[in-house]
Amino acid sequence: MLRFSRGVAERRPGAVLVMAVLLVLGFALVVRWHAGRSLAAPQPVAAVAGAVLDRDGPDPAVSSALQRSVLRVHASGCGQERQATVTLVRRADTVVGLTNQHVVAGTDRVDVDGVAGSADVSGVVADRDVAEIDGAALSDGGAEPLEAGPRPVLGSRVMVAGYPDGRFLAASGTVRSVEARQGYGATTEVMVVDVDAVPGISGGVVIDITGRAVGLIAASDPVTHDVVAYPLDAIGAADPALGAACRPADPAATGAG
Repeated sequence: MLRFSRGVAERRPGAVLVMAVLLVLGFALVVRWHAGRSLAAPQPVAAVAGAVLDRDGPDPAVSSALQRSVLRVHASGCGQERQATVTLVRRADTVVGLTNQHVVAGTDRVDVDGVAGSADVSGVVADRDVAEIDGAALSDGGAEPLEAGPRPVLGSRVMVAGYPDGRFLAASGTVRSVEARQGYGATTEVMVVDVDAVPGISGGVVIDITGRAVGLIAASDPVTHDVVAYPLDAIGAADPALGAACRPADPAATGAG
């Protein structure tokens, strides 16, 4: 009995010491985890895009980053209510919201989710299905501009983002073709990306593997229903004197809503 009692007495300090060490380590891990969460800042699209373009389905990190630049827009004009997308982009030293003429047709003001009040339609781009929305109003509402980049080459991996059916989507795809198409009174080069263009995605963005904006979604291919987008370098500046007029549907440039 003496030997057994001594053994128990000898092990108690050791057990207490082990428990104390485990408690200290556990507390340190909890503190470190909370500190990491409090210091974590939203990552720019450029920091996360390249890591997810080869994955199937949207990635939460890149989706969160893109939703700070890609917004849902609501427009009323020409006897129609429309819901689509506007993308905030920095081009040179100017920050502008880009969407399509067919989205803002018949109105000079739109409502954008997260932006208090209405935002002005600054003008439209001649011979393109492109319109600009006041970038300052979007920035004041908390939106962050994407940096513009050069057009991707055929076969490049890209990602498209917008609000098809009113719900945010970020999907990876491939530039299937770069070709000249006629629409809005002119012929211009467009990119065709193998992602379905569902109504509501008009005005959405195409980004490259660095997270830069390289295209503006404008239409659905009438045969494949793939995304049709203008390369950003094919879009000139909007003319403030021009408004998006009501016009019949253009078969050569089928709108994606």
